[in-house]
Amino acid sequence: MKKLIAILTVIVLLVSMNASVFAADPVYKAREITITVNGKVHKLLGYEAPGGDPNGVKIRDVAALLNGTSKQFNVTFNNDVVNIIPGEAYTPMGTELRKYDSSAKDGAYSTHTFMLNGDYCGVEATLAEDYNYVSLGSFLYLIGDIYIMYNEDGSVEIDTEAEPMADVG
Repeated sequence: MKKLIAILTVIVLLVSMNASVFAADPVYKAREITITVNGKVHKLLGYEAPGGDPNGVKIRDVAALLNGTSKQFNVTFNNDVVNIIPGEAYTPMGTELRKYDSSAKDGAYSTHTFMLNGDYCGVEATLAEDYNYVSLGSFLYLIGDIYIMYNEDGSVEIDTEAEPMADVG
């Protein structure tokens, strides 16, 4: 009887280990993304963001790209909360605008808490190498009306001075 219990225990453990492999969170691969801001082209490290957006960018990269424009914002990280402060100049950390290279590690779904102007906001992200990469379109929607155009080649154009396009429906 003890052998039967031991064998059943081993079988249950093996089955549960295999089940956890199939239930694993998706892996988000690093890639190069091209973002043009007000006519200036930037090529950077990006990740697919949750929801399938191929243009997941580091929040601090977006802050650096928009710094000095009418859509600038600052980013702080306190008590495990990412704070986004629109209108405030971005304070660089020296880790912004990294170029893609093959040494970039895979990313995973992020569960960090985000605050925008002191209010909690729902932003899904990819966590890679200790930074949050967010869907560019979803994130920029939160911080204000910004004109974004997704090109057929996968690149993105941002014009902080243009009027956002109205929904046609």
